Amino acid sequence: MRYAFLILVSLVGIAPAMSDKEFRAKEAQLTAVKTRLASTRDSLQNEITARWRVKQRYVRQQETDKDEIASLNERQEKAYTDLSRVREECLVQEKNIGDAQTELAAKLEEAKYTQSTIEDALNKEADLVMESFPTDREDRRGVLEQIRRRYKENGNITAALNAFVNYHSALIRNGAGIRFERKTVVCDDGAVQVLQLARFGNVFGYGLSDRGEYYIVRQGGKLGQERFRIEPVQLLSLKNFLMNSFSKWVSSNSINDKVPTDVMQNEQAGSIIAGKKASTYTEFIRQVKAGGAVMIPLLMLPFWAIGLILAKLFQLGGKRTRFKKQHRIVATMIGKGDYDSTAAYLLKSGGAMIEIMKCVIDNRANGRANAERIARDRLSEEVPRLNRFLNTIAVIAGAAPLLGLLGTVSGMINLFAAVTNYGTGDPKFLAGGISEALITAKTGLAIAIPALFIHDYLRNKRDRLLAEMEAYTIRLLDAVFPETDRIQ
Repeated sequence: MRYAFLILVSLVGIAPAMSDKEFRAKEAQLTAVKTRLASTRDSLQNEITARWRVKQRYVRQQETDKDEIASLNERQEKAYTDLSRVREECLVQEKNIGDAQTELAAKLEEAKYTQSTIEDALNKEADLVMESFPTDREDRRGVLEQIRRRYKENGNITAALNAFVNYHSALIRNGAGIRFERKTVVCDDGAVQVLQLARFGNVFGYGLSDRGEYYIVRQGGKLGQERFRIEPVQLLSLKNFLMNSFSKWVSSNSINDKVPTDVMQNEQAGSIIAGKKASTYTEFIRQVKAGGAVMIPLLMLPFWAIGLILAKLFQLGGKRTRFKKQHRIVATMIGKGDYDSTAAYLLKSGGAMIEIMKCVIDNRANGRANAERIARDRLSEEVPRLNRFLNTIAVIAGAAPLLGLLGTVSGMINLFAAVTNYGTGDPKFLAGGISEALITAKTGLAIAIPALFIHDYLRNKRDRLLAEMEAYTIRLLDAVFPETDRIQ
């Protein structure tokens, strides 16, 4: 508009000077300018209006965005709150899961321990089956296998424990009274007998075979399969008592009179029941069995030592007398100067002393020093022969107590095993381990002590023989070389 005003002023100022043609031209230009100005104004107005509308839309959009941002912030705050709550719940759940896992692990460990305890109890009970009353062994073994099989199938610990408790309750009931039963058993002599048994708990029993023979089932004082013995009754008084009373017991299914009882329950009771005294051989076999496996090498040692001792006695016996006689004959011949007869005698004779004297006579031309050196060398060659077997006898004397000590340790191990299984209330279960310990120690000492004395005797005999051989050699050298000094 400012430009249109200036144009108008200029046209008015110069109007007098313009012609109509020019004026009309200017007027046309003015009209065009006005038109352009109006158009420009309209465009500008439209632009302003459009921009105002855009601004209004921007303001409205800004307000809308603010509302949306506020809503989003509110939703975000709510989401943060929900997230914190969920996180807290997750932490609580994780803690609960951790506690549940810990509790589950503890229960699993408890279940494993219980399972291991049950398996150990079943295995231990299976080992103890052979120590039970002979007529109960198969039944006990069958029940234990049934419990083990069912437990492996279903893994029910409670059911296994209940079955195990019932199993022991049945054992206690069987061992708490007097029972009559008919069973097939294998006796100690290897015979299979069908016995009508009068069983007194799990302690002992009497039986009658189909052939009318009476047997006693008793404890022998050992562990394992040999805990119970089934032997025929040979003691006349006991046999007469059973003949008068056993049939009454069976017919009445009860016992109302006095019953002979094996109170010792050991190996000695077998001799009493058999009605005879154990022989020396039987006692020896019993001690060997009680001593255990160590008795085998222990009993081999004395035979070995006796063989070596006899060999040494044969080797050393009579040598001193023979050497003395040989030296006297040779010294007499040399004293007469008859070296030819001496050489002939030495040639037809034999022995260590003869060989040494040959060395002296054969080297008399080379001087005393050479002859004495050769004689001493020959004497030193004889020393290992005389020492032969002496060290072995000493080793046997030293090894026997050590083997006895090994048996002692083995016996103590068995003793502690018996204490672990049965406690210390019943001494007969301890007797097996103590016997093994004491018998092996006694046997080892019984072998070692004589062997030591005999070894000392043989060693002194050897030393005396070597000393005499050396003395005979020096005397011979003095006789052959009377005017020559000895080698220092």
